[in-house]
Amino acid sequence: GTGWAGFQLTNDLNYLATDGFNTSGFERVDGQFSATRKWDGWRYKGAVDYALSPTGRLAGLSFGASHKFGGDMSYTGSIAHRFEGKDILSSDHTLSKSFGEFSVSGTTGFNSRGLQYVGVTLTSSLNYNDKDQNYAFAEGSALNSATLNARVFIDENSNGLYDEGEEGVSDIRFKGKSRWRKYQTDENGQIVVGGLENLVMEKFEVDEKTIEDPFIKPAAAPVFVYTHAGAYVSADIPLAMTFELEGSAYVEREDGLSPLNKVRVVLEDEGGNTVDIVRVEYDGVYLFTGLVPG
Repeated sequence: GTGWAGFQLTNDLNYLATDGFNTSGFERVDGQFSATRKWDGWRYKGAVDYALSPTGRLAGLSFGASHKFGGDMSYTGSIAHRFEGKDILSSDHTLSKSFGEFSVSGTTGFNSRGLQYVGVTLTSSLNYNDKDQNYAFAEGSALNSATLNARVFIDENSNGLYDEGEEGVSDIRFKGKSRWRKYQTDENGQIVVGGLENLVMEKFEVDEKTIEDPFIKPAAAPVFVYTHAGAYVSADIPLAMTFELEGSAYVEREDGLSPLNKVRVVLEDEGGNTVDIVRVEYDGVYLFTGLVPG
């Protein structure tokens, strides 16, 4: 696979051989070339199926599109033409709506051989969490997606890790995908988020508007999760009590000290990265607020 001009281009090549235990045996080589692109909120994919051996031929053409309407409704549709044996033209369309732990899908489709269908599907998954040893319903199967167990807490000793006795923070919500905003931490500061996509970088960031105490803020960068289907990932998200740093700046003259007002003061961390910039006030005093320990 590769990317070009906004397209994701992929070619899959498959080789199959039998040993002839019940038949004379055979070898087959076929593949699919596809191009995918996202545009204006839609995801489009066109594909060409082909065979190389035992005979070279064009096996089929297909085109699909999908779109998410907000965080709880999605559409997928496709049209395909197969050239193997008797030509078959088919099309199907699915509209799905999520209700948290369950989703409902309506599907309709047809093909050129006279098949027509309409269906409604209710989908959920009963997953077992070995860590907490309990069962829970989830919209996505644990076999096809990953689960994150996060804990938001006050990091009293500023080590970035959860230590026994540190206070969990309840009712914290996260920024990111719109459907994540309905989750919030419990009285222990914990939250379980299912449906993480397979091998996709997911970003979890505390929504600071949901922190009631104005003197508390996230003590670390957002959490990034990249994992595989079926995984159960744990993450600690520390919050910290902020503090202020006050100082003064003056210029020494022959007649005494004068406030060095309007001059910028830059605060850096140990790595030399800029944390904040303020200006000296008219009386020579500068003040940094909302600083996180460390």
